[in-house]
Amino acid sequence: MKNESYGTKYPIELVTYFWREVTPAPNTEWIEDMNRAAQQLLPASPFRRIWLYDGWTESVVILAS
Repeated sequence: MKNESYGTKYPIELVTYFWREVTPAPNTEWIEDMNRAAQQLLPASPFRRIWLYDGWTESVVILAS
């Protein structure tokens, strides 16, 4: 697999989603864990923000910036 990168003068945002699976758990512990991981990865990434969209509830569950 070739590692590629793309350049742009505009900010880049990463949008991730799930829609075939129900929300992993009724509590928010998994959201906090995922948000913490996104916040840690963000500074070394090319992305301005990371979004996680839940297709079942039609809502953004994580927005790391």
